[in-house]
Amino acid sequence: CKPRGICSRAYFLVLMVFVHLYLGNVLALLLFVHYSNGDESSDPGPQHRAQGPGPEPTLGPLTRLEGIKVGHERKVQLVTDRDHFIRTLSLKPLLFEIPSFLTDEECRLIIHLAQMKGLQRSQILPTEEYEEAMSTMQVLAQTRLGNGWWMTPESIQEMYAAIKADPDGDGVLSLQEFSNMDLRDFHKYMRSHKAESSELVRNSHHTWLYQGEGAHHVMRAIRQR
Repeated sequence: CKPRGICSRAYFLVLMVFVHLYLGNVLALLLFVHYSNGDESSDPGPQHRAQGPGPEPTLGPLTRLEGIKVGHERKVQLVTDRDHFIRTLSLKPLLFEIPSFLTDEECRLIIHLAQMKGLQRSQILPTEEYEEAMSTMQVLAQTRLGNGWWMTPESIQEMYAAIKADPDGDGVLSLQEFSNMDLRDFHKYMRSHKAESSELVRNSHHTWLYQGEGAHHVMRAIRQR
């Protein structure tokens, strides 16, 4: 029994040493992993820092500029490749001008986008349709009084009736009816007619181009500028 007890104690000592070494290695490995993760979280490194672009700059409120004096110019940098100048055109009302704010390519693109939305060139010259007769709307497109008053279809019909320019009353001024019209009656009617403030409007058409999210990148760049 005595030799067996000595062997048992030696085996037990070897086993305890092995267990302590195993536990020590496990603890050392855990400490190494812990401190390694701590270093990476405190310093993400160039790869982690480069991930994800920054948020797009938000548009802040517009600031009021001082006009200083008419003709005053100040230098601003709206884009990275060139400088712009803001020129004061008027103090009352306050009005500024930025020459070359849009490039030729941007102007052509804006015109193209507006035409895609239905904008058309204003008709300023007679066409072949006017050779024999002119309807009320055709007369309206060609008529503008010297005092800034744009005529309406109703006012043209009133003028026809006052100067007896349309005897048959069909609303169309034929070439013969126009030749028979006395221009003195026409000028007399115009001098006696006083335009109302509601009639002093611009005879034009317009369209709007969207510049928000989802718009053409050039339109968004102009808005950001």
